[in-house]
Amino acid sequence: MKFRYWLVTYFLCVAYASFYPFVGWRDPSLLMPGLLDLFASGLPRYWTGFDVIANVLAYVPLGLILSWGLQIRYVAWIAGLVATFGLSLVSIQIEWLQVLLPGRVPSLLDWTLNSLGAASGALMAGLAEREKVEDWISGHLRFLFDRDAPFQAARFWHLALLVLWLLAQLAPQAIAFAVGDVLGENRIVETTLGQAYGPLLEAGATALSVLIIGLMLQPLLGSMVSPLAPTIALFAFATLAKAAVAAWLLGASAAFGWFSAAAQGGLLVGLSALSVVSMATRYASPRRIWLILLCLMGLVLLFNLAPESDYHRTLMLAWGQKPLRAIEGLLNWIGIFWPGLVLLYCLRQLYNKRSRYT
Repeated sequence: MKFRYWLVTYFLCVAYASFYPFVGWRDPSLLMPGLLDLFASGLPRYWTGFDVIANVLAYVPLGLILSWGLQIRYVAWIAGLVATFGLSLVSIQIEWLQVLLPGRVPSLLDWTLNSLGAASGALMAGLAEREKVEDWISGHLRFLFDRDAPFQAARFWHLALLVLWLLAQLAPQAIAFAVGDVLGENRIVETTLGQAYGPLLEAGATALSVLIIGLMLQPLLGSMVSPLAPTIALFAFATLAKAAVAAWLLGASAAFGWFSAAAQGGLLVGLSALSVVSMATRYASPRRIWLILLCLMGLVLLFNLAPESDYHRTLMLAWGQKPLRAIEGLLNWIGIFWPGLVLLYCLRQLYNKRSRYT
């Protein structure tokens, strides 16, 4: 396992969440007075459960991964101490730099909780031996691994893209299960095509989303397995996740307000089309990749043509009032860039002469 890659990737996500929204940077001359104010302020009198949980859990994987990486050269307890103190120093530096951002509030409580999370991760790394964890991953996630390295990399990236798509579904989207909202509120349909075409555009974007996800599942299932049932299971999970977020924001009565008749129709059309298309693409990887690219372009076009519903506006207003600023930014960026990541991956697969075996 490449610990340094996992460590850098996850740390970048934490840094993004810590400094988002990256606007309004103050004069660097405020750093020294801000550092004194940070330590003089002490622990805050009030905090939320969300802040406590988020700050602890955010640093648990960092402590775990860094400690495992250090165990290659040091004994477990030394690796754990170095990882804990190192990440604690990183955390206090991040809190210090937040002095320069008007949208962030530096806090010794955040630093304490981050350090606690790093120590918990280091403790977990000491209790669970790295070699045993690697053996467990290789044994229980065998479908991700193959004797041939290109197969292994291809399946890994397929799974990674699917996980990113699921994460993007947690943020309210203008169209159910769709991603790639490039224009935001500047919908073309409101000025050129009219609101009458909205349901049709929504149904089409939903159907294309089903086709893309279903076709991306094929390499993980094998050439003799239909992706229809796994696709249904994946979208059922995404539906429950989106309903849970909507219920949290607007109440249980509005949990499925986003699941419109157009979205339901698009879901059924997409699953029906997938059952037919998957048979034609099961043994032809280049054909499947070209079809994904075609559906991807159609999805982004329809998504940015479709008008925004009143329910989505209400959902976004409630979303903005929750303590989710950093998570909101990260999920929104995943949704915007996900089609681009799939595009780059598909082009790389087409360029690779061995893509027909994925």
